[in-house]
Amino acid sequence: MTANYQEQLCKKSFGDVVISAAAQLSLVIDALNERKNRLLLTAQVGLPDHQFEAYRKILLDELGRNGFERDLEEILKQHTARNGSGRPIHAGKEVPE
Repeated sequence: MTANYQEQLCKKSFGDVVISAAAQLSLVIDALNERKNRLLLTAQVGLPDHQFEAYRKILLDELGRNGFERDLEEILKQHTARNGSGRPIHAGKEVPE
């Protein structure tokens, strides 16, 4: 995990900042990309070149921009359309002292 990614997660979890849905999607895709890279490096070590290229294509088709990343973007669009652009749960409400 990158330091920036961890810092953003900490801020979100402690409520220091409100992260937009688009920023949350970006964090998820960054984490996904780190894992895709590790999977590809592991496969590259253990597979002959022609098999690695086939594996790489399948992995990126399934988890990349034309696969899972597109699914995540669609889910975000549907969620935003249903629930608005996102705001703190307590927005517009009195906060008990």
